[in-house]
Amino acid sequence: MEQEEQSRGSPDFATLLRRHRLNAGLSQEALAERARISVNGLGSLERGTRRSPRRDTVALLSQALELDATERHAFEFAATLSSAGRANRPVTVGPWEGPSFASLPFSLDSFVGRDREVAEIAALVRSNRMVTLTGAGGVGKTQTALHVAESVEGIEHRSVRFVGLASITDPLQVVLAIAAAAGVQEVPNRPLLDTLSANLRNKSMLFILDNCEHVIAEVAVVVEALLNACPKLRFLATSREALRAGGEHAYRLPTLEVPSPDVAKRLTTAGARKVGAITLFCDRARAVDSRFELMNEGVQLVAEICRRLDGIPLAIELAAARVGQLSLKTIVESLRDRYRILTLGSRTALPRQQTMRAAIDWSFNLLGERERIVFLRLSIFAGGCTLETAARVCEDEQIRPDDVFEIVGSLVERSLITSDTGYSETRYFLFETFRQYAREGLRERGEGVKLSHRHARVYCELAPRSASDPYDTKGAFSRIRVEEELDNWRAALHWTLNERGDVPLGQRLAADSFGMWRDHSVEGRSWITT
Repeated sequence: MEQEEQSRGSPDFATLLRRHRLNAGLSQEALAERARISVNGLGSLERGTRRSPRRDTVALLSQALELDATERHAFEFAATLSSAGRANRPVTVGPWEGPSFASLPFSLDSFVGRDREVAEIAALVRSNRMVTLTGAGGVGKTQTALHVAESVEGIEHRSVRFVGLASITDPLQVVLAIAAAAGVQEVPNRPLLDTLSANLRNKSMLFILDNCEHVIAEVAVVVEALLNACPKLRFLATSREALRAGGEHAYRLPTLEVPSPDVAKRLTTAGARKVGAITLFCDRARAVDSRFELMNEGVQLVAEICRRLDGIPLAIELAAARVGQLSLKTIVESLRDRYRILTLGSRTALPRQQTMRAAIDWSFNLLGERERIVFLRLSIFAGGCTLETAARVCEDEQIRPDDVFEIVGSLVERSLITSDTGYSETRYFLFETFRQYAREGLRERGEGVKLSHRHARVYCELAPRSASDPYDTKGAFSRIRVEEELDNWRAALHWTLNERGDVPLGQRLAADSFGMWRDHSVEGRSWITT
């Protein structure tokens, strides 16, 4: 209750802007110059005559005022409330604002590679009142949701409202943000959720709730209450995990299409332009270098960049931003340490969308401690893992083998790892971009050597099972399973022998696994003679 009262008594955007400017010792002219906006525009915001600051203007002012994270969240939230145009109107005053797609925060960049997904999600929104887009950080959930809202037809008298929750720090502010977007004010001595339900009961509206993951429990409660009270409301949410609210239909947004190495070798320039990830890269590359043109000799290089970045749109955009500085070949080579080059995001974007590391930081920081530990430790696998091998490598005094199933499931749900049932056993993978992040975290915690050693021991123990009859699926690995685990055996052999992590263990592993290299005899002999 104390937090709720504090939210109600928070200063409006105009007051907060002036306070921060004076605290920084800046004149209006100096701040306007820093933020690259007009003095007249800044004056209008401070006087309150302009009540709807644009999102990019708020971001520029936050940066120019050098606000810390807490101050920035409060500043952005005040702008959200101001933009709702409440202006002290009583809740009974109308008319309600009509649909206005122009007010939605669409990116100024083109939107490519998502035609199929937009059509599928739009169909879900037409037939279901609660749809959540889930997916990894940087996969493009927000812009996809906005384009779905624009494309949806058949919802009578629809009115679209965007509710950005990224700057919300207190779950109690969720209902405030939705009310602000709807233009509903609080009524004394009455819960705001009741007031909101009463005012929206007969309204036909679609709310886009963006970035729900850090206040997900409160969002689920509020959404379910509004769905029950207001039969014509619909919600389209974006989150890195499902809300698990009543009536919810979740849609996991995939990464963009990326050609395999074999397909890339045969791709022509014309064919490459039909591939989502390559199209996005070229579009963003031309934005920074108007002379950029994809020629036949560059197709494989761009395909390689997109493949190494797992088809993640944000990562592709950040790599393309380097085209004016680096050749395509240099960009490919630089991806060995990708976090050094994936840093040139838009200055007006949210901080976590300006670098790939920040995008993953956002998800990682929302995890519990045991989830963080397992996420970091899973990076030791090459080519994915099964639950059995994950449990054996990840277990210690903090993580019991029985806990791994639950934790891995949670990481899949939160879009930090992916599962694939198209193998002899379900396998779990980290995108390579996420894997590099986790490997760095593992080293920073001083666990890199320990986990490499444990991984090598586990695969040394599994090696005899791989050398048995390839058609015996009872006690031994099937030939298919052996092929699925080859990258892990390679990683274990490389660490023990090439990196000299534990040469005796590596020699035993090479000897015990010799039988599994029957289809890779040259490679098998090379490990024996290392």
